Amino acid sequence: MATCSDMTYPAGTLVEVFHRLERDGEGYFPVSNLAARCLKPRFGMTDGWVIAKVLEDWPPPQGAQNGKGARPCVRVMHTGQLWADRYGQTLNPERERDMIMDYPQCDVRPLPVPGEPPYVPTLSLLVVRWGGEETQFNVEQWGSASASTSSAYVSAFVDSTIYPVLGPDYEVFSVFVTSGFDLARIGPASLCQSLRGKHRAACYFLWPVMHQDGEVHESGMLDQSLYFDAVRTFEAAGLCTRFPHPSQLYRTLLAKDWQPTLCLFPSLRIPPAVMVNRATITASPSRAAALCLDALAAVRARRYRDTGSGDAAQKKMKRGKASKEEPHALRVEGSEVRRGVAKLGYAWEAAHVRIFRGESQLGTALVELVTSPAVTNSAVIVQDFARNDFELRQFVINGKIVHKVYTNFAWVDADGYMREFVVKGREDAVRDWMSGDDAAMAQAERKAAKLVTAWLAWFRTQSVESLPGVRMDILIKRVGPGAAEVFTLELTELGFSMLGVEKLPPLVFSALLASCFDDTGPTLEENATQNATDSFANITCAVNNTELDLCSPEPAEEQCACIGILCAPPPPPACNDILCAPPPPPACNDILCALANPPPAPVGCGIDALCGPLPDEIAPCNDILCAPPSPPPADAGCGIDGMCGPLPDDDLVECIGMLCTPPSPPPADAGCGIDGMCGPLPDDDLVECIGMLCTPPSPPPLTCLIDVFEAQCGATPPPPPPLPPFRPSTTSAPILNIITFTAVVPGTIDTFDQEGFKAALARTMAFSASEQAASELCAHVNDDEA
Repeated sequence: MATCSDMTYPAGTLVEVFHRLERDGEGYFPVSNLAARCLKPRFGMTDGWVIAKVLEDWPPPQGAQNGKGARPCVRVMHTGQLWADRYGQTLNPERERDMIMDYPQCDVRPLPVPGEPPYVPTLSLLVVRWGGEETQFNVEQWGSASASTSSAYVSAFVDSTIYPVLGPDYEVFSVFVTSGFDLARIGPASLCQSLRGKHRAACYFLWPVMHQDGEVHESGMLDQSLYFDAVRTFEAAGLCTRFPHPSQLYRTLLAKDWQPTLCLFPSLRIPPAVMVNRATITASPSRAAALCLDALAAVRARRYRDTGSGDAAQKKMKRGKASKEEPHALRVEGSEVRRGVAKLGYAWEAAHVRIFRGESQLGTALVELVTSPAVTNSAVIVQDFARNDFELRQFVINGKIVHKVYTNFAWVDADGYMREFVVKGREDAVRDWMSGDDAAMAQAERKAAKLVTAWLAWFRTQSVESLPGVRMDILIKRVGPGAAEVFTLELTELGFSMLGVEKLPPLVFSALLASCFDDTGPTLEENATQNATDSFANITCAVNNTELDLCSPEPAEEQCACIGILCAPPPPPACNDILCAPPPPPACNDILCALANPPPAPVGCGIDALCGPLPDEIAPCNDILCAPPSPPPADAGCGIDGMCGPLPDDDLVECIGMLCTPPSPPPADAGCGIDGMCGPLPDDDLVECIGMLCTPPSPPPLTCLIDVFEAQCGATPPPPPPLPPFRPSTTSAPILNIITFTAVVPGTIDTFDQEGFKAALARTMAFSASEQAASELCAHVNDDEA
């Protein structure tokens, strides 16, 4: 098969070119009609194959290739007439400079041959992204990938991950929105029909908020109710959400209502939290504050052996039902006034979070939060403040902590807002924030890692789909030499700030891309090692990039064979006689992982028909059948199913190890091996299946079947002669269905005794006692071909 480097395109040839939005330079993409070009939301195929005409011979003449004017790309003119950008600006098809572009030779291919099956890309991606002016995000805080609503973030995924991995074997359809109302105008039914790929996924690079639509000042923010209505409609059409998360999980993370809901579970280490309705705050802020503090005291008393002075707490102590002391980081001493945090759900970048001390400050904080311009939240979360030395931000990719960042805020202003974000390395964090106590830091990190494990289990309860990435922020407090307390602060969805850590974007986006194949699961071809040079050729294995082996969960586990970011099983074993299929692949680790070095196959095969030892001994392998090297005692056994108990014939059995035999051994000339399959064996023994065992049949009286034969064939068969050797034609299917349970005498015959064969068939039919079978056999006996 010719490669892209072998192709030649004379000037004037119509070809297909792989157009990419980010490579265009000016952000133009083809649209299907005038409405998609001028009305909101603007929609079109931003990455995919389009038709163009070659303007100059490719490859260039030999003398010009190394000359000063040689072009490294194929120069073409687009033939499509409708092009637009996210703002609705258009290209003029009559102006050559608007329609001429250069494409790498491997992004150019001949037109499809008529009659051939249509091209189906490996992946079709629906991208819903911001279509208005973009906020200039802090690169030092967010990193080079920027915020998840930015064009830089989308490009880091599509152009720096998908294209290097899949090459021009994908397509992206983009919807550019500027408000929640644009989302409501999308037609999922028609959009989903445009997605032709083997795998389909949707990514929504937006920030849902509890604000009136159009009243926010950050790009990508829009009303959460309109956002989730649109996403749920696409999900109902069968389009899986891969970024950031399936809608039900994403809503829970954004609303933050998991904090008051789960704060009574000790293993999750959430400071006590409650919720107060907006109407209660509006009616009487002071009463709302008092109700919040009383509710927190009740939760605290239920969760800890509270040392506070609240009535609920004291009653709880007297009953002795609290089982654990309140953590040092939450306690108040003497006349100290307890501090807390009031915050809104659907808040971004630490906005709408207020620290308070006492009932009066809480009332003020509640009023200011619910009267923020355009805010539509129905409730405020109020939580105990956990004193802390810093925040440990743990980046979790595919269930593993791949990086940690030690952060803090330098101070809190007079209004209770946290200011001046600080990041330090571990060594500096131990020195400056943990009083040089490395042992306390080590304990804090161990406890934080344990929290990750607990939260990952909770994530499985909220969504069974893969979790490519999440950031878990943990509060750390040193409480003594070598001792520290930890608390869950935040669970940040995929799209979290990577805090300028440049090794994280490749890990995050590679895991996100792998999750896009989870709609139906990757095919064997996509997984196979031998195809690593195709779709996944350009992925760099995580172990090479970051010294972190994502293919092996723990050092004690087996190492995976790494093919890029995907880990594929080794080549299947060679075909062995009749059984050609390999055993089922090992369980997956991480994305698509299998054992790199399978254990060598020992001689023999167990009763599961796979090569390998039995639990108690090695069984020699005889073709496709397996038998124990020596029969167990004749007075014990339970059938080859390994289960002790009565067989169908009510014989009592006894189990010895994993092998079982009938109480009375069958005659030596019959049996069926331990494969449990009824039918002729390689040695052509006559067998009949009883339960899981095969024993010689016990023929019923012949007379009843002769009556059947006479009634069906109109004649009485002669006395049965000795059974002649015969081997029936393989074209006689009904006969073969019956003789499956008969003896086929080895040997070759020169003549065929029809009458003798009738008698033999009469004997054979004694095993079925079926009038219908007898009728079919008679028809074949009288058939010249039979």
